[in-house]
Amino acid sequence: MHQLCRNCILPENYAGIAFNEDGVCNLCMDYIPDEYSGEETLKAEIFNILKEKKNLEYDCIVGVSGGRDSTYLLWYIVNVLRIKPLAVFVDSGLIPDTTISNIKKTVKILGVDLIVRRHDFLKQSVSHFLNSWINYPEASTLITLCTGCRLGLTKIIDEEAEKYNVPIVFRGGTPFEKGFFKKNLISGNRNSNLSFILGYSIKAIRNPSLIANFNCLRIQIEEYLTVPWGFVSKNRKLKYKRIEPFKSHFKWEEKKIEGILKEKLNWERYPGLESSFRGDCDVGIIRQFLYDKMLGYNDKDDHLSWLIRDKQITRDEALIRIKKEKEVSVSILRQIFHQLNIDYSQFIYMLEKNTQRHHLT
Repeated sequence: MHQLCRNCILPENYAGIAFNEDGVCNLCMDYIPDEYSGEETLKAEIFNILKEKKNLEYDCIVGVSGGRDSTYLLWYIVNVLRIKPLAVFVDSGLIPDTTISNIKKTVKILGVDLIVRRHDFLKQSVSHFLNSWINYPEASTLITLCTGCRLGLTKIIDEEAEKYNVPIVFRGGTPFEKGFFKKNLISGNRNSNLSFILGYSIKAIRNPSLIANFNCLRIQIEEYLTVPWGFVSKNRKLKYKRIEPFKSHFKWEEKKIEGILKEKLNWERYPGLESSFRGDCDVGIIRQFLYDKMLGYNDKDDHLSWLIRDKQITRDEALIRIKKEKEVSVSILRQIFHQLNIDYSQFIYMLEKNTQRHHLT
């Protein structure tokens, strides 16, 4: 049993963590609350952008995933900012029915136009990376399971923004879902792109099957370069303004947001899961299950710990929640693996066998 931080709920084996003599982790000791510019600043920024644009069909684009953040953000844009958004849902082909239902209900209630675009980058990659990962099951390379998702999202949002000539694209990320451990597991706790590339290269030498499929490797490289923080995006001048209001303008507040989702939009969690976080993609559910199986923690421990630091919940509340919110039933896992044409029982057998064979326990 790993020691937990006495302030949050992160364990001592969390990648990149260190405890002081009082048993408090470095992430808690170094925590500085975010400062936000405020709603009025956001409104002024939007006004200044839109006043230069005439006869727009849409004022902005919102990429909707069906999860909490983007759903609330769409509600906020319509009801608080009172500008006209175009909702764009980028379908990877591995989206739960509940997520699709949430999107359809939301745009209908809000009276928002919706465009659904499909990509196959994730579907082309996920079975390869699952089968590659099981050959040498390291927690660090679980990051590959979602290869293609962000590439499809970035490309399609850019295409729709150009097509409709919208000046603003809203993103729903929050400061409370950093997940530092995933990058730290690859880069050895060094915060640089070079360290990440070198770290992943070492993993690929150890498990060559990760890079054995040329098409999946191509998708992986293109994604790394073109996601919003990638080399290509950083050096490309966008024709629109990207705004992430939860990170810059106002605080993401869980209780307030979940209340609006339930009361105003009839938003629902993935059936059988206690958590409303990380349940809007089938592959994401598998990845969180495997992180927890390999490490004893996943994004949910990380997320609740950030909420503790921000004083949105207490440590005792987080300890109660995490026990329920990380549980994923075998029936849910079997259903998702079946969609991927992978036998769940055989996968778990190979996981345990290869974990022991490579001394990864």
